Amino acid sequence: MWEFVFAAFLVIHGLVHLTVWLAPATVDAPFRADHSWLLGSGETPHRVSVTLAVSAAAVFVAAGIALLFGAAFWVPLAVTASAIGLMVAMLYFNPWLMLDIGINAGLLYVLLATDWAETLAA
Repeated sequence: MWEFVFAAFLVIHGLVHLTVWLAPATVDAPFRADHSWLLGSGETPHRVSVTLAVSAAAVFVAAGIALLFGAAFWVPLAVTASAIGLMVAMLYFNPWLMLDIGINAGLLYVLLATDWAETLAA
């Protein structure tokens, strides 16, 4: 049962990446996917954010599906997706992204520094 819940969480978290980063930018948006503190503003930073967000979403969904089917490689997929998600949130840092940063950092900690993932799939 917990495998299903966590797999659903991974898939939903991936889909949230899509909705946040692919939403059309408005003037009153709390942050913009076309402005990075490191990369500047414009079309290139926007393409980078979209590419990273779509990549994170795809890998999160793949990790969730792999977990549902009992494939052991769901852990490296989830680690990769969390790292990509953390990277895009940090490149385009805004206080509104703190929850996403916390979720991705928490996932990395749980998956890399504990044996929780092994007990989940056992």
